[in-house]
Amino acid sequence: MKKQARFGNLGYIYSTAFSRRRSAIIFKSMKQKKARPQRQKHIPQRTCVACRQKFDKKRLTRIVRTPENGVVIDPGGKQNGRGAYLCDQRACWEHVLQQPQLLNKALQTTVSAAEWQLIAAHKPDDNPGATA
Repeated sequence: MKKQARFGNLGYIYSTAFSRRRSAIIFKSMKQKKARPQRQKHIPQRTCVACRQKFDKKRLTRIVRTPENGVVIDPGGKQNGRGAYLCDQRACWEHVLQQPQLLNKALQTTVSAAEWQLIAAHKPDDNPGATA
């Protein structure tokens, strides 16, 4: 004989046999969960202001305009301010140094002569593996 139990103020009557069956089904479905394949981690992409090609964010150098320090190189890529990215190709750095309006437009400011010297000092070498 089935026992009957009352649940809540609604007055519905459920048999305990039904609830046991239902809990067995739920428990069984929990055990049968399949392992999902691991998702590939998202890699942020940024565009070089000189060549307009997209690269991984870690491969690019960030130049940032901050209210306190003006235009500086951001090696960590996390400094507050408006940023522009340059890839590690020497041709892109030379292109930006020859045409300053590219960086001025990207940073929405006019870069001073002292800041241009700081940017030019970070220009990559032709042979990154060679030592002088």
